Amino acid sequence: MQLKSKFDCNQQVWYRFIGSKKLETKCYACDGDGNIVAKNDTKQTCRECYGHGHTTEWVRDVPVVQGPLTIGNIKIEYTSYSDRDDEFVNFGRQKESTKVEYMMYESGIGSGTVYPEDRLFGTKEEAERFVEEVG
Repeated sequence: MQLKSKFDCNQQVWYRFIGSKKLETKCYACDGDGNIVAKNDTKQTCRECYGHGHTTEWVRDVPVVQGPLTIGNIKIEYTSYSDRDDEFVNFGRQKESTKVEYMMYESGIGSGTVYPEDRLFGTKEEAERFVEEVG
């Protein structure tokens, strides 16, 4: 038996998940300048955007693509077990499952985030295209 992963160590990938996204909108009060000119020609910080020139809103539960991330660890877990009808019978059809997970240098190897293989993509375009189709 040969176990293979879709990606290799040190390969860059993109991660697709459902999360929050920051939307910035140009401030209507100062037209994106961050300042408002008073009647006496002095500039004052815009009270709508606090001088940022834009307002910020967070939208939840939207598809997000993160990357590039660099693979630093690959874990392949293969399980084979008997699909038996009775707990006292030691034989039966064999069920098999394979789970492949990755850890990235950017999020920590050994104690960081674990990324499932089905949410990783080889290119940013492929991940964004999948987001558009699903989300």
